[in-house]
Amino acid sequence: MKSDNKFVLVTDSSSDLPLSYVKVNNIPFISLSFIFNDVSTKDDLGETNDIKGFYKRMRDGEMPSTAQINVGDFNEFFTPFLEKELDILYIGFSSGLSGSFNSSKISSLELMKKYPLRKIVCIDSLCASLGEGLLVHLAVQKIKEGIDLEDLVNYLENTKQKICHWFTVDDLNHLFRGGRVSRASAVLGTLMSIKPILNVDENGKLVAREKIRGRKQALDALIEKIAKYAVNIAEQTVFISHGDCIEDAKYIEHIIRERFKVKDIIINLIGPVLASHAGPGTVAVLFLGKSRGL
Repeated sequence: MKSDNKFVLVTDSSSDLPLSYVKVNNIPFISLSFIFNDVSTKDDLGETNDIKGFYKRMRDGEMPSTAQINVGDFNEFFTPFLEKELDILYIGFSSGLSGSFNSSKISSLELMKKYPLRKIVCIDSLCASLGEGLLVHLAVQKIKEGIDLEDLVNYLENTKQKICHWFTVDDLNHLFRGGRVSRASAVLGTLMSIKPILNVDENGKLVAREKIRGRKQALDALIEKIAKYAVNIAEQTVFISHGDCIEDAKYIEHIIRERFKVKDIIINLIGPVLASHAGPGTVAVLFLGKSRGL
């Protein structure tokens, strides 16, 4: 997306925005990668990837890994916009979860030496999945209002710590693989049907906050986080992301619409990069609060 003041808004695939959304709003994105059996695939928001097939492979026992974006990738991504004499505003995946953002900063410094009349601003969203997507969405709304680059950067920096991410996972073993829980906790929690409630903290890292017994109770707990932490919820577009469990996402959507009378809700699948670590059955709610929630 670009505006009259000659800058382009770009993001990465970890924003997990619907492909239709980025196309309608002309938002270029750079892809992280996921890897099955030594075969690396770019996450392109489902344009060519079979995301449903990805989840099936995980449910069948295949365990993917992921790869961050390197400096060369960012150089290749940013350069065409600079050649068109556009400044760049990049909203990136949390530095607390990936080294990709650091690569973007190195690239921006290199390229601004090569293109001294151009500006590249890299925003560390400290967000994940549709939390990052929500920050991009807010930027889109501001650009439509005609905001300039400097004011938009200030707005995003002041807003990103207000994006609340609350989520639950269905299988603790994926959190164990990612070092979020111990093996004993994963085994015992699975036996007792424990469903953790987690959030993304102010440093952009995943943190386990509560243990809930039972899937429905965990989904209801996410809704209560909105009630507790959201600000002016009726004026918001709430985002819901899910790990191939649309019925659970729809359950939450129905209650949110009925209870909070929100402006709108956007639902999308969690993409392969985040899903590689959280697993099928993950559900998240993303909204604005006074802070990250604690």
